[in-house]
Parts: sequence; C-alpha cells; structure tokens
Amino acid sequence: MLREMLTIQEAASRAGLSPDVLRAWERRYRVVRPARTPSGYRLYSEADISTLQAMQRLIDSGFKAREAARYLARNPRAAQSAEQLPGAVADAGASRVPTSAPLPRMRHAAAASASGSQLIAAAASLDAAALSAYFDALSARGAFESACEEALFPAFRALGEAWADGRMSVAGEHAASAAALRWLGVQYRAAARDVRPPQVLVALPPGGHHELGALAHAVALRRRGVEALYLGPDLPVADLVVAARTTKAQVVVLGVVIAGDVVAAERAAAALGEASSGVRLAFGGPRAADVAVQGAVLPADLVAAASAVLGMLAGQVGADT
Repeated sequence: MLREMLTIQEAASRAGLSPDVLRAWERRYRVVRPARTPSGYRLYSEADISTLQAMQRLIDSGFKAREAARYLARNPRAAQSAEQLPGAVADAGASRVPTSAPLPRMRHAAAASASGSQLIAAAASLDAAALSAYFDALSARGAFESACEEALFPAFRALGEAWADGRMSVAGEHAASAAALRWLGVQYRAAARDVRPPQVLVALPPGGHHELGALAHAVALRRRGVEALYLGPDLPVADLVVAARTTKAQVVVLGVVIAGDVVAAERAAAALGEASSGVRLAFGGPRAADVAVQGAVLPADLVAAASAVLGMLAGQVGADT
C-alpha cells in the first residue's frame, strides 16, 4: 500500500506544483488530506494528485483558489473526471460553462493592472528598490485619490489573491504592506494642517489590522481640509473613548474590513455611546454595512466617503444610516 503513495516532493511534481503551493492549499483550503507515516511525513494518493490537478485547472480557467476549493468540495466527482470541470469546457472552446451547478464568478489574473503586476513582482522577489520605484511611480500618477482607487487598492486585492493562491509569501505581503504604509504616511503628513484640534478620528477597532484603507481615508479627509487624526490599528476601546473625550472630535470613523472587525466595532460604538460624548459614528470598509449599531456607512470611494464625512460635520446625513 505504501508503495502506491507519494511523498510531497513526488506529489507536487506529478501535480505540476511547487511543494510550497501544495502545502498552502492543504493548510488553507484542506483541498487534500494526506496520510501520514508513523514519523509524520505526508503521503499522497493518486486521488490526491487528481484533486490537485483539478484545483490547478480551475485556477487556470479563472477561479480564485478559494473558489476552486469550494467547487471541488461541492463536486467531489469533478476532481476525478476532467470532463466534469468547468475548465474542460473552456479548453474545448465553448462559450459558457455548464449550468448544472451554481459556479462562483470567474476572474482572470490578466485583469490585474500593470501597476498591480509590478507590485506583486517586487513583493514576491523582496526587491526593496523595486518597491520604492513602484511607490515613486504611484506618486506621479496624479491625484492621491485616483492613485489609490485605480492602482493601489486593486494591486493589494491582487496581492491578497496571490497570497491565498500560494504564489506570494507572508514575507512578501508584509514587505509590500510596510512600503504602502510608508507611502501613505508621507501623504498623510503632506496633507497636514494641524491648526485646530481634530474634528475627525480615524481608527480600527480592537483586533483590526488591515489599515491601508483607513489611513487612505484619513489622508483623503485631510486633503479636503478636515482636521483628521489617524489613531492606527487595533485601538483599545477605552483608549478610543478617552481620545474622543480629549479631542472633542465630532466624528469617529471606524474601519470594518473583515468579519472579525464587526463585533469589535459594535463594542467600540456602544462604549462611545455610553460615554455620552455626542460624537457621531461612521463605518468604512468592506464589512461596514454589517455593523448593527446606529452610524453612517461610508461609500467605498475615497472622494465620496470624504464628502459624506464633510456632510456629517455640517450636520447633514451624508451617508446611509
């Protein structure tokens, strides 16, 4: 029986993957669950190889890695029969995929902008000079808001997908994020006025670490003449309440990026309400609409979000509540 099993190196070679990608798919998506020797070494079956090949074929046809893993989990027979995969239809030149089962929306890697591809390449190779050149070019694109919406944000979405697919190391993602934060910090300082106490506080709630969007929103507010103070990620609730009292800010903007931020944002909002500070609340980010407390849900667009906050400062609604 053991002679029919393959080591991780052999399995990766047979599937056309690197061992690192195989480990990433196994760890993140549980697309295969290898047997183990008594000493703990992984052993892969022929069925595992077919599943890995099917996973790669789905990705090549446009699926994200997460979507491909879900599809195979819902359609286990598809992994053992290439004809049942949506990618087989694409290879045959058909204009549509089968409709017998709901399929996730396909996205092609080619949709990433040239700017995003440059960032991914620089991050993957941990090339500090290339990362610096990327952000120098970003500064030359024109308005800050356009540079973020058209280049920076799409590039980081693509970077996240590259990490999820196993094509980007954690070190590469961290290097790119650190470079982006340095660049945003320069823009934040350049837009500073600091002639009055802050009108708006921008922060992420406890446990919130995805700060690129929040810092970019703080920059956009400053560029509109708003005295905005960025308080950073993972801000304790008690410190947020003290900051609101100390500054007498009129609006607090909380970033709600992932599902885990929702409860923390609700807890922070409740604490601010109990403090009777009179501050108004706004929530920005992909999961902002999930927050089940009263407050404005800001538009995703930087210019529109800044306009909504300006409306709140002027006593208008400015966003959906």
